[in-house]
Amino acid sequence: MPVPNAGSRIVAMWLANRLFPSVRRLQARLHNAETQLAMFAGTGIMFSLLGVMSYALFDSARCQAGHTGKQEVFITEKDSGKKVALKTGSTLIVKLEARPGTGYSWRISKNDPARLRLQGEARMERPDNDTLDGTDYQVFSFTAASEGNVRLELVYQRPWEKDAPPAKTFAADIEIAP
Repeated sequence: MPVPNAGSRIVAMWLANRLFPSVRRLQARLHNAETQLAMFAGTGIMFSLLGVMSYALFDSARCQAGHTGKQEVFITEKDSGKKVALKTGSTLIVKLEARPGTGYSWRISKNDPARLRLQGEARMERPDNDTLDGTDYQVFSFTAASEGNVRLELVYQRPWEKDAPPAKTFAADIEIAP
């Protein structure tokens, strides 16, 4: 197994920060604990070191425990046609490729909002590599509101071409458990 270089560690941290905001908070807490450890290390006070370390571990565990109850599930076009399992209260994030300059956009064509509730409007995300092909991502966030099965379907079409068939279709069967 190759040893990761500094560049790959930076990319991994960047990706973790983008996908998991709670990681940033945990990293900040650990950085503060490391700073406190460095201050105490020169004095040789062992009990202070143990106190700071146990505080950091306890506080980090408490921080993470608060986030494990709310599950986040990410799906993309590759997951079309698959079943997705969620727990009530968790978040489903659907990230689909879009080219807004063509007039096409994704819209929800089938959903049960009583079970799978859309959180605000869909947002556009542009990849950081900013390629010339113009591919962005349209991101929909849903909350699993109540248990049951939901068929989620989205279509990719131009809003003014109501009679034209969609250029692409995304569908997933969502199973929401308590």
